[in-house]
Amino acid sequence: MALRVVSSRVRVMSQDGVQTRPAPDSVSSWRLLRTICVATVLLWSPSAQAGCGFWKNLACFTPIGACTMTAGFGGRDPILRCVAAGASWCLECLEGTGLDPHDANGPASGAGVVCDSNGCRPGKTGGALTVPPVAATPGTWPRSAVALPNGGVPSVIRDGNKTIAFFRGTNRRLWMMTRTDAAWGDPVDLGGISLASDPSAVIDSAGKYRVFYAGSNGHLWLSSWDGGPWWSAPADLGGVKINSAPSAVALAPETYRVFYKGPNNHLWLSSKDPGPWWSAPADLGGIELGSAPSAVTVKGEPNHIGVFYVGRNGHLTMSVWDGGPWWSQPIDLGGGQVRGNPSAVSSVDHEIDVFYVNGSFELSQSQWIGGPWWSAVYARGVAARGGVAAMSNREVFIRDVQGRLYFVSAP
Repeated sequence: MALRVVSSRVRVMSQDGVQTRPAPDSVSSWRLLRTICVATVLLWSPSAQAGCGFWKNLACFTPIGACTMTAGFGGRDPILRCVAAGASWCLECLEGTGLDPHDANGPASGAGVVCDSNGCRPGKTGGALTVPPVAATPGTWPRSAVALPNGGVPSVIRDGNKTIAFFRGTNRRLWMMTRTDAAWGDPVDLGGISLASDPSAVIDSAGKYRVFYAGSNGHLWLSSWDGGPWWSAPADLGGVKINSAPSAVALAPETYRVFYKGPNNHLWLSSKDPGPWWSAPADLGGIELGSAPSAVTVKGEPNHIGVFYVGRNGHLTMSVWDGGPWWSQPIDLGGGQVRGNPSAVSSVDHEIDVFYVNGSFELSQSQWIGGPWWSAVYARGVAARGGVAAMSNREVFIRDVQGRLYFVSAP
């Protein structure tokens, strides 16, 4: 038998999905269990300790009881996540407690967990952003041609007033181009090995460049620049065979997380914290990926990482980490079919924008600016083949259906 929580009611299902009617003593047991669950949350919650009235507390935290049930009584931490997510129901009950809804990095806000009678899901629950993100608007974005001599899409970083694009050149080695103000410089061949994927570049808070890519042996490789005239020799990071281009984020100096499709097509992770060594590759489980992943840290919320990819049904799908020991299960964001690899960016505080090519070969955008829901899909009126590289929430590189590279930006 399996449990499903729907509208705060417990429904007992057989393995084939047919609803069954439990015996009277089973019904009583489930009612008692539900009552104990909700009562425990009410009595144990910070709002009860803060003196919030019983009925107000009941109104605020009854959905959290359902969340706790779907969390499977997994211990103190999952229940705390559910209680923290309840800030959206009862902000005033949390004032003065350890779950401050006005702390953008606290457990009661940020890109954390939203719970209701249908269970827990990633989303935003905070209610006091000083500069709330602005929702995208529908409409066509203009494009302009870019002369990057390669067949993929670049990975772009910003360093002060410079924009640096890294790409796989026609000789399959790592190349870079730098733009200062409005002018792009000449492309520079960084030498090294033959790349088996497009690169993924990051700049950490110490100003160090790290560029990751798949090598010809299928391993994850790294080229580094720490300042000065020279780049490092390419370094083979070993591990498993990777089946996609990697996607990297920098959490702090010498602290990197690199995601890729692993040998079983699951989402995999290689990590580095300060020190000389990288972690062993970790299989994050979940589903088989239908594309390379695209990872992003949420600006203003450094302990929150979102990884986006195409799911088994062709939809945009995400996996989320919010600073704890566990990753979320894959979450289907719905919408239409996605072709090629998505590209995620967080250039504005508490906002994520994901760009991709839809089923009609058109550049599209999905946006999250808080709350439990994602935006509708915005079609940008630009034909694209499948190569997308987001530079900001308003700037994207794309390859058109003839393979030509364009820079697309909001008007």
